[in-house]
Amino acid sequence: MLVPGPVSSIPGKHKLAGLDHLRAFAITYVLLFHYQMFGHPDWVNKVAKFGWTGVDLFFVLSGYLIAGQLFSTIADGKQISIRAFFIKRFFRIIPPYLVVVGVYYAFPLLREREQMAALWRYLSFTLNFGLDLSHTGTFTHAWSLCVEEQFYVILPVILLLLKYLNIGKKAIYLLVALFIAGFLIRYFNWKYFIEPNLLSDDFVALFYKVIYYPTYNRLDALLTGVGIAGLYAFYPIVKDRLNRYSNLLMLTGIAILIGAYFICTPQQSFCTAIVGYPR
Repeated sequence: MLVPGPVSSIPGKHKLAGLDHLRAFAITYVLLFHYQMFGHPDWVNKVAKFGWTGVDLFFVLSGYLIAGQLFSTIADGKQISIRAFFIKRFFRIIPPYLVVVGVYYAFPLLREREQMAALWRYLSFTLNFGLDLSHTGTFTHAWSLCVEEQFYVILPVILLLLKYLNIGKKAIYLLVALFIAGFLIRYFNWKYFIEPNLLSDDFVALFYKVIYYPTYNRLDALLTGVGIAGLYAFYPIVKDRLNRYSNLLMLTGIAILIGAYFICTPQQSFCTAIVGYPR
């Protein structure tokens, strides 16, 4: 599971150390999740089996930070510079990514598993669509970076379109509609692709291919981050009120996370597929 580290603050704002703490927690949790593939004590399974949620935390952070940058520009009455945005995203992520892809193709012995997807899938950031673990094993964790890159392309374009159409704060309805669409799409995929194959030997690979990897199933966390960024940028009064109860909100969040641990375990389940990602 590969997700680029988002910046730690919004331009013009002070550095938010708490976001770095959340990112460190997400990294640790994802590492524990993958540690299960190697020799480890039994207690690791109990803690690490929920570690896949670390990627979702990354998505929330990215949604918040990237949208926050764009929203702050709009709130200040300035024009979004698509060129500047994409240049910054390119040099933050693409060079090291291309180095890794190049090394894998130039030196097959360094690949962690057999079989690598077609080069164009990595270069076009479409690896996460139709990714079958039973046929592709190398650098599959780039799927999350594909989700991020697609998000980076789509979000500023949508914001420019909404601004051009003078939609304003009514854009909240689009956010809600996308959330609802996520539930419906995941239910459809489970009902017609996963449920008929519950006893298949390739069930786990199918679950990842149909439910876990595609961007249209994983928008919830990104949308949550975008929603928070919008709330903070355009409704500062609400932001101030929420900050007054930050400790209570944190405890509530922890309680919800504990409940999600029991509801969404095991990972390849109906509950996880439908309500696990926007929990």
